[in-house]
Formats: sequence, C-alpha cells, structure tokens
Amino acid sequence: MRVADLIQLGMEYLVYALILAVICGGLFGVGYFIIYKKIMKGQKKLSLPKFLLYAMFICYIFMVFGVTLLSRFAYQTELFRLMPLYSYIEAWHQYKDASWRNIILNIFMLVPFGLLLPYIHKIFKKFGPTALAGFTFTLLIEVVQLVLRRGIFEADDLINNTLGTLIGYGLYRLADYIHKRIKKEPISIKPVLLYQLPLVITAVAFTAIFSLHHFQELGNLKCHHIINAHPASVTCNTSFDTSPKTASVYIVPVSTIDETEHYAREFFASLGYGLDESRTDIYDDTAFYYSDPGDIILSIDYEGNKIDYNNFAYRWDENDEMIPANTTATEKEIRTAVKDIGFFIPEGAEFTNLENGTYRFLANCILYEDFVYDGQVNVTYNSLGKIENLDYNIIKCTAYKDFPIITEEEAYQRIADGIFLYEPAFEPEHIVVNDIFLAYEVDSKGFYQPIYIFECNIDDLDTRLYTPAIK
Repeated sequence: MRVADLIQLGMEYLVYALILAVICGGLFGVGYFIIYKKIMKGQKKLSLPKFLLYAMFICYIFMVFGVTLLSRFAYQTELFRLMPLYSYIEAWHQYKDASWRNIILNIFMLVPFGLLLPYIHKIFKKFGPTALAGFTFTLLIEVVQLVLRRGIFEADDLINNTLGTLIGYGLYRLADYIHKRIKKEPISIKPVLLYQLPLVITAVAFTAIFSLHHFQELGNLKCHHIINAHPASVTCNTSFDTSPKTASVYIVPVSTIDETEHYAREFFASLGYGLDESRTDIYDDTAFYYSDPGDIILSIDYEGNKIDYNNFAYRWDENDEMIPANTTATEKEIRTAVKDIGFFIPEGAEFTNLENGTYRFLANCILYEDFVYDGQVNVTYNSLGKIENLDYNIIKCTAYKDFPIITEEEAYQRIADGIFLYEPAFEPEHIVVNDIFLAYEVDSKGFYQPIYIFECNIDDLDTRLYTPAIK
C-alpha cells in the first residue's frame, strides 16, 4: 500500500470518527447537562479542554479500529504467526520499502494511545498501567481480527504496538516535564530521560539495520529461509553435481519514477498516442501509465525495467466482437511484431508456441553485445497480426564479478535439513525432489544473484523450492 493510500484511508476514517465524535458528544451533552446537572443536581464540572480530549481520543480509537478491521476483507488463509520478530526477518530479506513501512506504522500507530491515555485518567500517569493498557488494546484488536478473519494474529503486532504505547508514554512524560518547568515546579530530568529509552532503542535499531544493509557488498534475497521446516521425509529422483563452482553476479538496471514516466511518454508517442497523466498510478515497485486515448496500459517495474504492455484496441473489432487469436505464427513473425513496438529479444532465446495465440521466448543468461539477457517474454498475438499483450520479463544486465557457490549436493542438503522458504501455516510433510537447476534472482541492491531452484512434489502438489547459491 502506498503512503498516499494510507493517508487517504486515515482521512476516510477520520471523517467517520468525527461524525462518531459529534454523535457521542451530543449524547454526552444530553447526559451531562440535562440528566446529571438538572435532574440529578450534580456539582462536578467538566472543562472544555477535557471534553475535547475525550472527543479526540474517541476519534483516534475509531480510526485505529477502522484501519485494522474495517478496511480489510475476511479471508481463509494463515491465522497465526507467533514467532517473535518474524516480520523483521522477512522484511530484512525482502528489504522493500513497503515491508519496513508496515513495521514502522505498526509501532507508531499506538504512539497517540500512550500519549493521550495519561491525560484521560490519572491511573495511566504511571508506566505500568499504560503499558498494560497498550498490550491489552492490541490483544483485543488481534483477537477480533482472528475471529473475523480480517488479519493474522501476530506476535510482532503485540510487540510493535506495545512498543508504540511506550514511546507515546515517554512523549507524555517529556511534555509533562516541559509543562512543569514552565510553571517553575520542581521535577527531575532523570526519570524523563529513562522513559525515552523505547524511542532511542527503536531509532538505534533501525539505524543499525539500514546501515548494515548499506555497507554489505550484495543485497538480500527474498528466497532466503526465515525459519526451518521439519518435513517428515525428503527423497530425491535425480543426481547432483558435487564439483565446486563459481557463478557470475550481474548488475540490474533500476529506474526512477521520472525515468519510467519519460519512457512511457516516448513509448506512447512512438505509437501515435499521448500520456494520460491524470490516470498514472505509482506504487512501491511498479508504475502504471495509460495512453490518451486510453487503449493502452503500460506497467513498468523499477527493478530490471520489466514491462507489461496491454493494447485493448486490438482485442475487439468494430462490432465489439473479440478478434480471433493467431495460433500458427512463426518465430520470425512474432519477433518482428515485438520489434515493431520497441522491444528487443536477443538471438538464441528459445521460442515456444503455447497455443491459443500465446507465444514465449526464454532467454537463459544470453550474452549479447556486452550485456546479459535473462528471463522470458510472453506474447498474445491475434489474427490481424497485432500484439494484444506483451509481458516483457527479460532483464538486461551487466557483469559484476564471480563468486564461489555451493554445490548442488550442498543445496539439496539444505532442503533435506528444512532450510528453505515456506509459509509457516503450510509446513510441508513429504518432499520429493525431481530436478535442480541454477537460476537468478534480483536482490535488494539491484544485483542479479545465482540461486538454486528445485522442481519438487510437496504433499502431492508440484511446486518449487529456492535457496541462495553463493557461499
């Protein structure tokens, strides 16, 4: 989810929260001024600042419930993730802005809770009750998510939200210290500084994480395992190479948002279209551009410049009937059609007719004019000789240097030891390895690293397992 989406979501529930606050304020006013003051002759007074504080706290609580519960759909997948710091390890290996942003937002979501609560009731001026309240509030949200199936019950959410509460409480103590100093009241700075430790530790931890990633030579791989599996059996139907080897690492081009927009503008212009800037969608990993008129959608991944091209003008004819597919096109014909719209397929890429008008080119680390091309292109071609869809997943990269890699036998031993990536809710029982081969994955720094891919049958389901290859 983009930052803009988060802001929009928060503003949406802020409006609902304000409406709820007005309704609650009206009901409270009737109860206070009519029932308590006039009928029951009550003497206690409620100040306007206190009333506004309660209204603010109600708005905040409603926003939290809205963002964590009302904005999600019910689903039937993984329910529990009880391993502490699982999300941190996952974010480290993926090293995407979205992953770290979710963790940081989970921490700071409850900072206002720890900040406002001591002003609501004097019991929360103490550290213990506030920390317990933050943990209990988070536990309530997690249980409701679990019951309604609108989220995963995660230990990390309890940790992050409680940490956020402690940071908020530290800010309250700091604000209270400043207020008392202004009023010339005696107060010690030492306990105030002590309560800033959660914020300081959080800042130091994230600084250390980001610094470590910055200074390491290569990036992190998404296929790295997080926790060990414990399969009941692992068998093998193939042989493995045991000789030590090296493999090349390549540098993958990474584009900025401005560069992808410039490319899209020129691409549309080459086809006689303009760029519809009002419909551009920018996400963490991909940018979506729309032509003017809006027949073409072009999505561009920043990492590797992978492109998905869809031309809806070539899907239906003037009578709104679907244009038939061309199922007998030759490799030369498809290559020419791809070249005509500005895409390059290196010589030596393996051509396959997938039938139903879909064709594939597979490039396996092909060296061409000092560049290495790796990946595949899928083309949907119609009877008018036009490309309806082109999924261009070939990465054009340059050589970096060679690294020693583990042998196939060592890679298989990792699988046998349960050292591979899997969803904790779907831990495999029986694994049959049918084949192994070396492939590549883009790491978190834009390097193209070698990995081993295992063709497996896991619990009667054909799938793949992955493990990094560099020692």
